[in-house]
Formats: sequence, structure tokens, C-alpha cells
Amino acid sequence: MTLIEHLTLVEETRSDINQKHDLVDVMFLVISAIMAGAEGWQDIETYGDAKADWLRRYRPFTHGIPRRHTIARILRCIVIESLLEALLEALLNWVNEHRTHHGKPIIAFDGKVLRGSYRNNATQAVQLVTAYDTENGLVLSQKATPSKKGEIATVRDMLDMLNLKGAVVTLDALHCQRETLEKIQDKKAHVVVQVKHNQPTLRKAVQSQFQAVFDARKEKVVVEHKETGQVARKSAMSFN
Repeated sequence: MTLIEHLTLVEETRSDINQKHDLVDVMFLVISAIMAGAEGWQDIETYGDAKADWLRRYRPFTHGIPRRHTIARILRCIVIESLLEALLEALLNWVNEHRTHHGKPIIAFDGKVLRGSYRNNATQAVQLVTAYDTENGLVLSQKATPSKKGEIATVRDMLDMLNLKGAVVTLDALHCQRETLEKIQDKKAHVVVQVKHNQPTLRKAVQSQFQAVFDARKEKVVVEHKETGQVARKSAMSFN
């Protein structure tokens, strides 16, 4: 679905006799103007007058460009929940389509505390979990979570929303959980996740697999470069 198709789903409270200007026309005008740098109702009206021909390529604007007071009055009649839902769906649709056409990106999931987001009590700080396309510099999704442990459920919700087919998903040790990894597998994505001492049995099993490769000398150096007198090597291994 296109942005305009998503906007047709937005609800409003205007009566039929007060609908001279089409709601989708007005929302498309406002979104276009804001993306072009408009900062107020007068700017939006000015933009509409200047770009009327371009706007009519996508919407009819049968009764012309509305005046600034009319624009404000129409927007106040929008059911805000339906607008947020439509914009979120449009954004996710664009994000998933964009990601699908750009090969096999690395998508990093990471939670961070927002600096300066609390007073006195650090437990009240805002914590955000972000899904970040590292190659394209694109934030695919971002959600708040009530605590560090709450990241687990938040990441799973984000995995449900995103199209991850063919991507490489990276996670820290907190998300080395069967349910989370199965979700990623169901999405037909690859995963890189840390294993730490809090999962001793799994960590020992992973170590034994790598140790067998080291002992057989099967690892291969795939990247080698010198920096400030030191040699850095990255190795690749295969497991049968």
C-alpha cells in the first residue's frame, strides 16, 4: 500500500455537510509541506499555493488549497489513534520494502538508556530498544521498554513487525533465548548472538565446537590489516 492508500483509513469527526475539502487531500498537503520544511499553518498554506500543480498529480484538490484556518480546523477533527496507526503501517511497509531490495543487511538490535531522561532516580530513565540497519544507516524500529529485562519482550514484538528474510540479526547475550532465536529462524534470517557465563551448559557446548575446529587447524584468515604497528586478523570457520 502507498502512503495515500494508508491515509484513506484515517477516521474523522466532521459531519457530511462540513466536508468541502477531502481529508486525504489535506493530510497529504500537510505531510508534504512539513517534509519540505513548513513550520506553521501559514507555511503550509503558502506551500500548497506554490505547489498546487505538483499536489494535483497525486490528489484532486477539487475545491483548491484550503486556507490555514481551515487546515487547522480539519486536522482537529481527526481521530488521532487512527492517524497514528495509518502512519505506523505506512512506515513499516516502506521500511520492509526498502530492506527487501538491499541485499543481506546486518540488523543490530540494541537497548540503551536515554541520557538525561531522569531526575534523581536512575530506575525511571527512559530505555529504548532500536533495530538498526547498519549498512544503510536506517533505524527500522524503535520502542521504549520499562526495564532492562523488559527488552526481551520488546525485541520479540519488533521481530514480529519487521521483514527480516535473508538479513543477519545481531543481539547481545540477554537475548540468547530459545523463543527469541526461534522467532528469527521463522523469519528466515541469520543470527549472531553472544553466549556468556550465565548459560554455562550452552557456553561449554559452543566452546567445544570451536575448539574442535582450532585443533584441526581448519580456520581461515579472511581479513588481515596493520594498524599502529599491530596486525589484526579475522578468521572464518565452517562446521559440518
